[in-house]
Amino acid sequence: MIVFLWPCVGPIPLVGLTIPILISQFFLGVELSSTLDWSHHINRKVNKAHQTLGFLRGNLGNCSESVKESAYKTLVRPHLEYAS
Repeated sequence: MIVFLWPCVGPIPLVGLTIPILISQFFLGVELSSTLDWSHHINRKVNKAHQTLGFLRGNLGNCSESVKESAYKTLVRPHLEYAS
């Protein structure tokens, strides 16, 4: 893992290779930013959960509550709970 040194002036040379400076990077499904701000990651996860919930509402309108609950727990909640 690269430790961000802020502010950086340019790429970091290391054993003949150049490590570029990144604003944000995905690592194991979590978006890490150079400022250690989680807002972009949280917004992305919440938007994905809302998108999935909207899909379920449109397609499971006539289903029983147990089917809706099962779909929510398997398709929506994991987006909100992973790395929270």
